[in-house]
Amino acid sequence: MGLPAPSEFKIYNLAGQTRDRLKQGDDVQVNIGWLNFSTRSAYTGGVMAVLHSRKGGDIITTLSTGQLSFKSYYDAGQWNFPPNSEIRVGALQVAKSITGATVVEENFKTITGKFGEGGWTATGSPMSVLIKMGEEFGFNAFAVDKKVKCVDVKKQDKTIPKWEISGDGGTLIEINPVYVGPYKNQIKQAVIKSLYVPGIDPGQFVTVKSTLNPQFNKDWKVASLDANLSAYDSNWTMTLTCWNGQGNT
Repeated sequence: MGLPAPSEFKIYNLAGQTRDRLKQGDDVQVNIGWLNFSTRSAYTGGVMAVLHSRKGGDIITTLSTGQLSFKSYYDAGQWNFPPNSEIRVGALQVAKSITGATVVEENFKTITGKFGEGGWTATGSPMSVLIKMGEEFGFNAFAVDKKVKCVDVKKQDKTIPKWEISGDGGTLIEINPVYVGPYKNQIKQAVIKSLYVPGIDPGQFVTVKSTLNPQFNKDWKVASLDANLSAYDSNWTMTLTCWNGQGNT
């Protein structure tokens, strides 16, 4: 899994003073909507990269972002955990050192097991170490609204948010399966396009309910999300790349 893939925001025609102030490593809040009428927060966290470009008469600012402070991904350190110590305790220790993160012990309750006879050692930023620990010992580590959560993937945790995307409900636009296997007859992944649903994040689950394609009606785990939140469009959309399985049935 490695470091989480950054989200990307494209913002059109920022004031020059605002563009000049945006720097790699800053913490920002991106609000979407109409000033003095209705706005909502789309993102709060660190900026991993800033790029300005021109397209026609527009100046486009592209922000590559992570869910936490920039330092959470790049402050390196070494972590050593003694033999037969609890993995949950180790995960909590790493999470509490993440810059700008809120850590609630309840969010780590599903992690089970102990480090082996040789203990466990890792080097890197706190978030990357937490993700690596999860890869090795079977849990997902992710951050939503600066809150770090770890979920054991060996069993489904019913506290993970799960969202419904429905054709009858008007949110589902299309679903395209990705077939694998020697005969290309196994569905392991799907690309789901729908109207934008605020709150969905990678690591969570969506339940698809399609009348046209009921064979895809199941829980899908979100691997990545690409949202189109243009101020010039009447409908905001998103594209989810999802994996089959691990959801509540």
